[in-house]
Amino acid sequence: MSTSVSIKDIVEEMDMQMEEYLAFLNVNTGRIVSLFEEDLHTAEEEEPMDAMEGLQDWEKDVLKLAYDIVDHPMKYKQLPSKYEIHEYEMIEEFCLNIQDPDARENLLILIKGRGAFRRFKDRINELGIEEEWYTFREEQYRKIAVEWCEANQLSYTE
Repeated sequence: MSTSVSIKDIVEEMDMQMEEYLAFLNVNTGRIVSLFEEDLHTAEEEEPMDAMEGLQDWEKDVLKLAYDIVDHPMKYKQLPSKYEIHEYEMIEEFCLNIQDPDARENLLILIKGRGAFRRFKDRINELGIEEEWYTFREEQYRKIAVEWCEANQLSYTE
């Protein structure tokens, strides 16, 4: 592939993902596109004319994209989903690298169980290390994006 994809764009898209939301890279253009899983299911199960009936123009555009993804699977690569990113493991690794042993132990205890993400964010804010977390997290996302590009034999720019 001669088109190059931006690692920054991949990271931004991975960071914005939510439930039932999928992002794909068009390997021909280097453009990242996204849609809901439901749109892909519609494209897999219904004829285009039936599915498009009564929709607004923007909805038709989304479904056209879904049909293109379904009809041309070699043209698109799905970006890592939030289920492949494992943000909890990132949090744990960040905590393990905290130099202050008391803060490290406290954070490792706080990230267990229900509400762990909220407690973690509150505590790093109290400790004044919130910026360090976001820098660490962004670097982890960047690594995932680079590994994904290399695994898919895609050229990329930083």
